[in-house]
Amino acid sequence: MRYKPSLIREGRKAKSQALTEGITIKGVGTTAFKEQVKPTLEAAVAVAVQANREWIENEWKKISKDFEEARAISVDDVIKVFQSTLQKKIKIVARLEKKSPESLLHNTVQFATIFDQAVFDFILSLRQSHRRGDSFLTTLAFAELSHWLNPKEIERLAEKYQDRVDQRVIKRAAVSNPRYPDGFIDEYLEAVDCLTEKYQDRVDQSVIKRAAESNPKDPDRFINGYLKTVDRLSQKYQDRVDQRVIKRAAESNPKDPDGFIDEYLEAVDRLTEKYQDRVDQGVIKYAALNSLKDPDGFIDGYLKTVSHLTEKYQSRVDQSVIKHAAESNPKDPDGFIDGYLKIMDRLSQKYHDRVGQTVIKYAALNSLKDPDGFIDEYLEAIDRLTEKYQGRVNQAVIKRAAESHPKNPDAFIDAYLTSS
Repeated sequence: MRYKPSLIREGRKAKSQALTEGITIKGVGTTAFKEQVKPTLEAAVAVAVQANREWIENEWKKISKDFEEARAISVDDVIKVFQSTLQKKIKIVARLEKKSPESLLHNTVQFATIFDQAVFDFILSLRQSHRRGDSFLTTLAFAELSHWLNPKEIERLAEKYQDRVDQRVIKRAAVSNPRYPDGFIDEYLEAVDCLTEKYQDRVDQSVIKRAAESNPKDPDRFINGYLKTVDRLSQKYQDRVDQRVIKRAAESNPKDPDGFIDEYLEAVDRLTEKYQDRVDQGVIKYAALNSLKDPDGFIDGYLKTVSHLTEKYQSRVDQSVIKHAAESNPKDPDGFIDGYLKIMDRLSQKYHDRVGQTVIKYAALNSLKDPDGFIDEYLEAIDRLTEKYQGRVNQAVIKRAAESHPKNPDAFIDAYLTSS
């Protein structure tokens, strides 16, 4: 067997050792290296790659057929990417063993071993990215970094930071800091904690996470810019768009938030005219905000899904649940409703005679991660508000406040009292 497991393990052990010893491949080469070693290295790598071209080509064809963008990339382009990572692999081994890259090339046995280790991890990285469903560019990026990253590095990080960071952050860490992605993530988590405490109640958690991820050197600058943009857009688009759209524009399109909102408004007007009386305005706004590239396709799919779910779950759930499933869970609306029904049954037994069905339905539909926690907090709020507003408002208002305004029910009741 050409690719002996022991040789692959040795290659990955060398990676680990190079990281432990702080080996880097950055820096400007000497004149002698550029004139003598580099051409020899590039020529040797090119010959070795061509001799194994068929395997790389076959593997790429299997993977690239699922990517429309891959049509613009030739096999020769992919091979150039592999040549680059192989040269870096050779430099790492040379520095680790305190030898010149040229001396490794003259040792045909060692050079063949390094080549096999590099091409094996390159191909496995492509395969692993394909299984994960990574984007085309991400797939190529991980393969290009396979001289540092092992094929299952993303899985290792996902297990280590389970439920603490999103996959997006893990992948960003691997690309931005392939030598030590753990350090990137640890710094990110520290920044999120610090920013959450500093900007508590001023910005959403998504903004804090974006600032910590995309602006690790100065996340405060990102957040302060975001807050200024939100204030400016709120004045400019007053009464034309809700805060959700303004915040999305400021967060995800900081370079041109006005353009984002203008496109959104144009899409809403066009879709309203096209789908008049066929879908709710909420669906149109959702499509315009979350499916900017093809909002029509989203709505057409939504209508088909609603029709399918109505027929399948007739008399078991009301239309609000069906529409919610079709809008917010287009990939698996059936699974969403099946899960919703199970949660409804369980909560109805657990909170029998303690809360009404409307609260249970709300919890099952809007608090899927912790519906029990929502109901427990609701019951605690009812007790607290009943004591606080005793004799000033009836129980119906208190229940409405606890259910529909769980973050600040007191403010809802105060506003109700002021307007009464």
